[in-house]
Amino acid sequence: MYKKIFIALFCCFLILSLTGCNSSEKDHGSYSVQGFDKEKHEKNIKILESEITTYGELVTIIKNNNNIDVSLNLEVNFYDKEGNPLGSDSSNIFVSNNSEMATCFTNVPKNYSDYKITFTADEPSFKDFTDKVKIKDNDTGEQLAVEIVNNAKQTIEEVNIDVVYYKDGKIIGFEANGENDVRNNDSKIINIDYPYDQNFKNIPFDNYKIFISAYNYTI
Repeated sequence: MYKKIFIALFCCFLILSLTGCNSSEKDHGSYSVQGFDKEKHEKNIKILESEITTYGELVTIIKNNNNIDVSLNLEVNFYDKEGNPLGSDSSNIFVSNNSEMATCFTNVPKNYSDYKITFTADEPSFKDFTDKVKIKDNDTGEQLAVEIVNNAKQTIEEVNIDVVYYKDGKIIGFEANGENDVRNNDSKIINIDYPYDQNFKNIPFDNYKIFISAYNYTI
């Protein structure tokens, strides 16, 4: 009698153990499907524009065509006419899903003839609030004034405003500024300088494009 009871209990234990293992396998598979597919997401990132500014910086505009946010590590290599390496520069930026972002490389050799930009994408360790920030810009005649309003219902740790200036359809300047710890419903006005040349004299522009990123470092 006791032997039959023991066998019955042992069989129940085996059934529960097997069920538990199957459940664990299923959860693990679900997690891997939701992971960051580096190769796939990098294919959906495009460089839209790259141009040397009047000041001598290289400005690049990137489009993230993924449905998820990405952190980009960009590197540019410069070469002379004979293809000899002259130097390099790098930039790390955060790009929200299905949006554009600009970045600026400052270490540009004066005698370069060509350059090549490469990038790698990583899963960001930030929480994105870009779509929760409302902006209103005004060209004051002395600078750009960009008002930001936090509608995230919590404090945003970092809000960055990048501005790319154009003349006759070409990039001529890049300026940036930002605010830290913007509280819920707070509005801040961020001042953005006009573009300037290597003699630090303002240069005329006929258009500009504003790029914004807003995020918290802890998810």
